[in-house]
Amino acid sequence: MAAVLLTAPVSAADVAGEAIMVKGSVSAQQDGAEARLIEKGAEILVGDTVTTAAKSFTVIGFTDGGKVTVRPGSVLVIDEYAYGGDNDGSALKLVKGGLRALTGAIAKTNPDAYR
Repeated sequence: MAAVLLTAPVSAADVAGEAIMVKGSVSAQQDGAEARLIEKGAEILVGDTVTTAAKSFTVIGFTDGGKVTVRPGSVLVIDEYAYGGDNDGSALKLVKGGLRALTGAIAKTNPDAYR
């Protein structure tokens, strides 16, 4: 008897980047889903709300080469992100705390599409 495991894979279009450095407690959550703990190498998805605890931080490496450091005690929402197609652009919203951003190809080729 064979068992079939069905999963809903994340499409490449939904992946904004990955956590390239994590210190302490960092989580990400999609609307209506449970928060998931983020470790180095974890995918960061379009629609994620990334939360860092006190004394914790993460560096997100985006697919366009940009990097964002999410500081301790912060909340960052990845509202929109697309790279490698006709509608490249990003919209990140800092809800609480601080960040440091090093822009990538989106901001260099189309500065108006980077918010």
